[in-house]
Amino acid sequence: MNNKQNIIMASVYLKSQSGKSLLNTTVPTSNLEDYKPSEEAVNKAIKILEKKGFKIEAIGITISISAPQEIFEKTFNVQFSYERS
Repeated sequence: MNNKQNIIMASVYLKSQSGKSLLNTTVPTSNLEDYKPSEEAVNKAIKILEKKGFKIEAIGITISISAPQEIFEKTFNVQFSYERS
């Protein structure tokens, strides 16, 4: 199987308008607005990601993306390896 054809999915966390981070915390559902990025930041990120070949799967507090493995490797300068178990 050609690993370059694998589709990878990821979540993109943008900086929130308030400066509060979704990472390393339990987010109370009563004030999710504190964790939302600006609409401008979301639109800019989407434009950049789509230009690089990523498919936008969902938009919320985070952006869910997918793309072939090759696009992830080229964009983020990483290599994926797979082991058979």
